[in-house]
Amino acid sequence: MSATSQLSNPYQPPSSVVESAPALEPPPYRSLQGQAHVLGFWLQVYAAFAVVLCVSVLQGHLDGVLGLLEAGGDQDKGPAELWLGGFGIVLFLVTTFLFARFLYRANQNARAFGIREVAFSPSSMIWWFFVPFANLLIPYRAVRNVFECSAVDPVGAPATPAYLKLWWILWIAMNFLDRMVSFSSVATPASRDLLSLLVVLGSSAGVAASLLARRMLFDLARRQDQTVRHLAAHSPR
Repeated sequence: MSATSQLSNPYQPPSSVVESAPALEPPPYRSLQGQAHVLGFWLQVYAAFAVVLCVSVLQGHLDGVLGLLEAGGDQDKGPAELWLGGFGIVLFLVTTFLFARFLYRANQNARAFGIREVAFSPSSMIWWFFVPFANLLIPYRAVRNVFECSAVDPVGAPATPAYLKLWWILWIAMNFLDRMVSFSSVATPASRDLLSLLVVLGSSAGVAASLLARRMLFDLARRQDQTVRHLAAHSPR
């Protein structure tokens, strides 16, 4: 075959190898201290709201507390119940949004360190909370994984805080007790006593879970700040 025919042959292989696209860089590190202070404040407000519910039930105001917890029946509620019920809804939405935002950014920071491979994506830190049955365990594993990937430990995976598992158990207990309250009735004195107990236990679990979550925010923010300083001090000049 002549040189001319080789040049005109459309089936000739390419003369150079096509370069692969470069890998996407993780977002730059941003400290979580600011988010931790804002979310920590709202978690304190949430805990105080739960304390108010708990004390109200202990003082015998079960019907008023149930009026706050019920989704419907606004025509039977007084102005105070309507205002407090609306405040409870806004409080829940605000803390949920801020907590999701915090977890998303914490995951991105852990990826920016590049110390270990983060097992969960930033968005999965949020949507696993809404997957039935899986949300009983996987969100806890995701938070624990971010803790482990946010610290430098030359020996192995750094230990996560001891209270992290307790926080998750209290979170599950609070949601479980709230569901039991929503499906219970006050037809008999015995059922009222049981319902009062459920509200008190659920509110108490909510207070403890909120305060432990607040502690977790600051511990994770502090751990990530220490890691970024360590990496900056030991990076090649």
